[in-house]
Amino acid sequence: MSLKSSERKSGNLVLPGERLGVIEEFIPDSGTYVKDGIIYSKLVGRALMDLISKR
Repeated sequence: MSLKSSERKSGNLVLPGERLGVIEEFIPDSGTYVKDGIIYSKLVGRALMDLISKR
């Protein structure tokens, strides 16, 4: 079962290539890449999303 980016909680384990969100909502940071406006994980780890700074 896949969660939508709006349902995903900060701190969840992510794998390389996993969709994290869209550039209209977040600013891509280290450990991510963007393809067609969608932000993906580059690394295995925990996705930390700062809803205040949109990172």
